[in-house]
Amino acid sequence: MNQDRVFMYGLLLAVAAAQNGFAIARHSGSRNEDYITFGNHFTSTVAAGCINQNAFHFRASAVVIDPHWALCSAHQYFDSSGTPLYSGAFINLDSNYSADPARLFIADKWFRYPDSTADAYGPDLALLYFEPPIAGVIPAVRFRGILKPGSSVSITGYGRTGTPQTGYLPPDYQRRGCQNSLDRFGDGITFPEYTLFSDFAPPQTP
Repeated sequence: MNQDRVFMYGLLLAVAAAQNGFAIARHSGSRNEDYITFGNHFTSTVAAGCINQNAFHFRASAVVIDPHWALCSAHQYFDSSGTPLYSGAFINLDSNYSADPARLFIADKWFRYPDSTADAYGPDLALLYFEPPIAGVIPAVRFRGILKPGSSVSITGYGRTGTPQTGYLPPDYQRRGCQNSLDRFGDGITFPEYTLFSDFAPPQTP
């Protein structure tokens, strides 16, 4: 198992919570194609969305962790009291979020982590359950090691991109990935200790 891949399972939700599930920033001097190519190595990261009045809407990202389960951020589907925001939830397996029905799976149930606060300052976690198994993707493997500052980690997801020069750009529904080092954890006061932080490296960094 690729070490980068097992890191991804735990990190996607940290990014989804901190960035509202929609943002991956990139260096101005880096090629957009490189982020897409790297992200496409992580096929267990899938697009996620909601169903509202029979219409399908892209929301953010999820990680397939079992043929019947996908892990995502709670604020996509629940308000702060735990009440569902929409009538349904789904995932899409394509790297560019196509409308191919063979690649789209509708959740039978979805569950909010009981202690979730549905914001960036708490355990923003939810699970989507699929009775017919999710076909066509190998689930991510849970990382059971110890992360320390300086560890190399990979982050992948869908949503909005941009640079300091452009600001946020409209979502283009492409899966992107990046690699960075883990610089620090939350201090336990402003952010919980399980919050992970990475600083931007200079553009010339390999």
